[in-house]
Amino acid sequence: MNKADSFVSCHIVASFATTAGQHNCSHWRLMDRLNTVARLVYTITTAFLHRFQWLRVLERIKFRLAVLSFHCRKKTALAYLTNDDS
Repeated sequence: MNKADSFVSCHIVASFATTAGQHNCSHWRLMDRLNTVARLVYTITTAFLHRFQWLRVLERIKFRLAVLSFHCRKKTALAYLTNDDS
């Protein structure tokens, strides 16, 4: 378990522990804390993915077009892309 996972799990456990036994506002506090944790996870994940994008924009576009044409030729793409009736 890395630091981000342990941080997130500690926040979730703390959220449940502090709101246990409370009634009216506890649901909203818990939702607020869970939303905060979700934003944190999203931020960490997005930063991680941006760091490991090896292809530049033009290369990504070419790659996606190559994958799309491959699926069209193999007839595994969506029906409107593989329709031979022109």
